[in-house]
Amino acid sequence: MSLPVSPWQHDSTLPLGGEEQYRLTWSPQGNWIVYTSIDGLYLHNIRTDAICRIDLEGTLWALETVWSPDERWLALSVADQGLPVPFVGLRLLNMTTGAIQEIPPPAFDEDRGSFFVTGLAWTPDSRSLLSLVRIQRDERGVGHDGLFLIDVARNTATRVLPDFTFARNLRWSADGQYLAVDCTIWQEGRLCLVNVTPLR
Repeated sequence: MSLPVSPWQHDSTLPLGGEEQYRLTWSPQGNWIVYTSIDGLYLHNIRTDAICRIDLEGTLWALETVWSPDERWLALSVADQGLPVPFVGLRLLNMTTGAIQEIPPPAFDEDRGSFFVTGLAWTPDSRSLLSLVRIQRDERGVGHDGLFLIDVARNTATRVLPDFTFARNLRWSADGQYLAVDCTIWQEGRLCLVNVTPLR
């Protein structure tokens, strides 16, 4: 990916905007660091010291960034700057080409207004992305998420384990065989271990 020359690329500090607090995320192999806030999304190439700003369409900003293990992709959960937040969508930044692709909301939910991505986790082979997406709220207003497998090459999403809902957090086992998910229900903490072999 070719980064534009920045007048401050050799500076030891990045002149980010005002009093905004930035979230920092290192890439798995330590080649990149991403800075995100409502002020913008910045990529810093540690090897070349080049820094660039990634423009998301309209007034979108990145809430969360998750690197693929091979550093080829950066998954972004994005939201509009308005309050209350109308939706939380999903974008994929191709680090080879610089292209940004959208995982279309209809793949998850027909109603864009209820489309909220709440968790992301790459498969160890970097070919697919697992996502938790808000699909319903119960009588107490507590949100419940569905688990979706995103095929990056085809730009499609398929719901897996359709008879189950989850709460938050996705963590892979070191061998890539199991996915741990916080599946807490009302007044009861639970951890679900999902054998992902049948999903592939």
